[in-house]
Amino acid sequence: MNHAKLNILLALVLSSVQAQEPDRLRSLRDSYRSAVERTTAPLTNTYLTELEKLKTDLTKKGDLQGALAVDSEIKALSSTAKPEESNGPTPSKDGKHVSLAARKAIERRFVGRMWAQAMDLNDVRRPFLYFRADGSVTRRVADKGLAHGKWIMNDDGIVEVQKIGGRTSWVSFDSETTASMFMERGKDAKPIPYAVAPDEPDPGKP
Repeated sequence: MNHAKLNILLALVLSSVQAQEPDRLRSLRDSYRSAVERTTAPLTNTYLTELEKLKTDLTKKGDLQGALAVDSEIKALSSTAKPEESNGPTPSKDGKHVSLAARKAIERRFVGRMWAQAMDLNDVRRPFLYFRADGSVTRRVADKGLAHGKWIMNDDGIVEVQKIGGRTSWVSFDSETTASMFMERGKDAKPIPYAVAPDEPDPGKP
């Protein structure tokens, strides 16, 4: 049997095994990945932010070798993303339009799912956001209750959340499990890490 036929056979076997996976297994896997993301995302984002600052400082000082070394560290850290995340469509941070197919793929990541700010899990101020296919979104905070608004996806794949707390925010759903919220648009906007919370139900519409 040649390599091509062997690869096809293996692909068919793997596809059959995945198709037989019970829902509970997928749920447990999602919960595990979500817990890992919630724990590591804030640390990773902080580290990347500091690395970017260091690279900028070194570049301004003319230390190109040092800046290149820092850039290599940034790329190495970024390359640790899961393959299914890094190869998928991502929102455009520079405001460029993404394809309709990419926008639909991004939408499938967050619609009908709960997302939580990746901070101290015991902090009652930790907000949860639930997005629905009809364009409505509900924010749940333990010490504040529910707040309702709506969402739209811009042409660049960034989701705009409106009318919650009297202000607008923007969310970039970069993978199936991680997202970044921005309270303003622009290159200096600071991301707030979010992670999917797969076991959290719809808190209810108004």
